[in-house]
Amino acid sequence: MFLTLMPRLGKLAATSSKGGKEAKRTALVVQLSLCSIEHLARLFGGLARNQQALDDVVDAVVAALQHDSASVTTSACSCAAAMVWHSSTMMIDHVNSMVPALVGVLESALGPAAELTSPRRSKADEAGVLDSEAELRAQGAILALDRIVSKIPMLITPQVAKILRLLLHPAAVGAQGDSDVADAARQARHNLVTLVAPRVMVPALERACKEALSGGSSSIVEASAVALMDLVEFLCARLVEKDVSLYYMQLFRLLLEALDVRYAMLSPAAMSAGKGGRGARTPASAHAVETAVLKALEALVLKLNENRFKPLFLKMVEWASARDDTATALAAKGGKGKTAATAEDSEQQLHVMCRQVVLCRVIEALGQRLKAIMVPYFSYVMQFLLLMLSSRRALFHPLPLLFSASGAAAPEKSGKKRGRPAESDNGMPDPCKQVSAASASRVPPCAPPPVRARPCAPRAPC
Repeated sequence: MFLTLMPRLGKLAATSSKGGKEAKRTALVVQLSLCSIEHLARLFGGLARNQQALDDVVDAVVAALQHDSASVTTSACSCAAAMVWHSSTMMIDHVNSMVPALVGVLESALGPAAELTSPRRSKADEAGVLDSEAELRAQGAILALDRIVSKIPMLITPQVAKILRLLLHPAAVGAQGDSDVADAARQARHNLVTLVAPRVMVPALERACKEALSGGSSSIVEASAVALMDLVEFLCARLVEKDVSLYYMQLFRLLLEALDVRYAMLSPAAMSAGKGGRGARTPASAHAVETAVLKALEALVLKLNENRFKPLFLKMVEWASARDDTATALAAKGGKGKTAATAEDSEQQLHVMCRQVVLCRVIEALGQRLKAIMVPYFSYVMQFLLLMLSSRRALFHPLPLLFSASGAAAPEKSGKKRGRPAESDNGMPDPCKQVSAASASRVPPCAPPPVRARPCAPRAPC
C-alpha cells in the first residue's frame, strides 16, 4: 500500500521551482517528498519485488539534485545514497546517472576545478571558506558519495579521479581542518583508498599529484598538497605484498616528483608570480609539504626489502646529483668562483641545490627510522656529505644571473651605494642563501672531541 505512493511522490519531487511567494512552499513540498521516498527505500528497498517502484522515482531524485534550494539538494543527496545503500543490487542500472549528478553537485558547491590554477583566486577560496549554502551542498554530496563508495566501490571506477580531485580542493580540505566539510572529505578520502583497488587508485593519485604540484607555481596550495601526501602515506601503509611488488615503483616516482616542491616554490617563475600575490610560495610552505612527502616515503620504504630499496636509494642519489664524481665537480666549480654563463644555467644549478637539500632530509628521516639498517647505505653518500661539511660555500654558491630584473639594468654611479647582494631584485631573500642555510641545518658539523681532565695526584697518607 505504501509503495503505491511512490509515483505520486516522484511527481511531487519533480515539481519545478516557482518564483515569488510559491518558491518556499514548492521547495518544502519537494523536500518532504524526498524524505518520504528515502524512508520507503529504507523500509522496502531490499525486496526484489519493489524494484519497479524504485525505478519510477530515480529520475525525479536525480532532477532534484539540480534544485535551486540547498536544503532540497541535500535531501536529494541523502535520498540517492539511501536508495543505493538499501537496494544496491537493483540500483546498479542507475548508478551511472546518480554518481555523476552527485559529483556535479559537489563541483558546483566547491567551485570549478579551474579555480585551483587560476591566479585570480580570492583569499576566501585559498583559505577554504564556503558560504552556508555551498557548505550544506558540499557536505551532503560528500556524505552521499562516501556511502555509495562504501556499498559498491567497484562501480564508481570511472569517477574516482574526479572525486579525488574534488576531495582535495582547498575548500574541501579546509585551512582550519575542523569544519564539517573537511571532516567528511577526510573520511571520504580514506574510504576511497581503503575500498577502491590500487590499480585504480594509484593512477588517480599520480594524476592528482601532477595537477597539485606540477601545474605551475600558482597552483601549489599547501593544505591540498599535504592532504594528498597524507593520503599516499595511508595507501602505502595498507599495501599488501602483492600490491607492493606491482605499484612500489609508481609510488616512488610520484614521491620523487613531489620532492621538487622546494624548487617549484623558489624558482624565478614562482618568485615573479608570488610578487604581490597570494599562495603558498615560501620556504616554510615547501618545508611543510616536504615533511608530508617524507612521511609517505617512510611508509613506502618500510614495505620494501633490501633488493627493492637499494635501487631506489641509488636512483635518488643520482636524482640529486650527489654521486662522488658529480658532487666533486660541482664543488670544484663553485670553489673556483665560476658563475653560470646564462640565466638558464643558474636556474639549473638552483634546481640541483634544492635537490641536494632534499636528499639530506631524506637521509636524516630514513636514518632516524631505519637506524642500523641505514648504515651501509651511507657509503654511497659519504663523499657528498663530507663535501657539504667542508665546502658548503662551494656547493651552494650565489647565482647572480638567476634573479636579475627583466632587461638590462642601468649602470650605477660610483658615488651611490650598491644594492645588497643578499636580496634579489624583486625584494625577496636570495633563495641560494636559503638553500645554503637549510643544508647547514640538515648536516650539522661534528662537535669537537671532549678534553680529558688530568687525573689528580694521589694524596700523601697521613
